[in-house]
Amino acid sequence: MKKKYLVLTFLLIFNYNFSQIVIKDSLKSLQKIEFNVFGLGLNYETPILKKVTLDSGIGLTSGYTATNDGISYQNNILKPCLYLKEELKYYYNFNKKNSTNIKKTKKRFVKGYKGFTKGYNSGSYFAFQSKYSTGNLFGNEPKSSNNVLLNEIHWGIQRKLFVNFLFNFNVGYGFANDFKNKEVSPYVAAGIKVSYILSRNKIAF
Repeated sequence: MKKKYLVLTFLLIFNYNFSQIVIKDSLKSLQKIEFNVFGLGLNYETPILKKVTLDSGIGLTSGYTATNDGISYQNNILKPCLYLKEELKYYYNFNKKNSTNIKKTKKRFVKGYKGFTKGYNSGSYFAFQSKYSTGNLFGNEPKSSNNVLLNEIHWGIQRKLFVNFLFNFNVGYGFANDFKNKEVSPYVAAGIKVSYILSRNKIAF
């Protein structure tokens, strides 16, 4: 009888530790500050499906203009533009990474080691992003940037760098719609950014 209780206790402890690992490896809500050479902003990434997150953001950035000849980027910190963005991310290999981590965790658990995770929604993904950038908020006329809507599809990777820091890289293809010039221009998308995690709590509305 005592052996049964010991076995049951062991299974409960194992199940609890294992379940905690699975929870840690699932997609999480992230409140973060994102910055790159073009600007910075506040973002909130939250899971909406098992492998899908919605990454919403607002911030200041360099402006854009689009013509038939292509898209141009402004880089004047004294004349920033406001942006709003929505990015739908599909993490296609996130569960595969988790499965590998869980297998390793089982072996380490038997040996007395703790499990580990990548953390902060690390993984590779495909995404659709829609970003609206205004004209210059400050500075004298004429404005060097226009109201532009950028829609793009890209592939990216997201990796945890250090505690509370994320690295993100993406490449893709998109179209820029310039509302002042009334022009639509295709462009090759590429981006590198670093994020600082403010919180991993879900925002309750």
